[in-house]
Amino acid sequence: MNDPRPLIHTTKGNLPVAELDYDVRWEDAPGYTKLIETYRLGDEIVRESAHVMLKRGATTAGIAADIY
Repeated sequence: MNDPRPLIHTTKGNLPVAELDYDVRWEDAPGYTKLIETYRLGDEIVRESAHVMLKRGATTAGIAADIY
């Protein structure tokens, strides 16, 4: 098991990255930007991940609640 090729974890187990087709899609919406990475083995998607960047941060202001 001394194969120096880089591997990636997929639904088919660990596969050499060089054997997979890699596609990238971007979505640019008013509230976020999303990067979607897709790895395919032939016509089958074996790994897909998304990375999202919000364009507006969350507030740190406290919200008062009623206690009964």
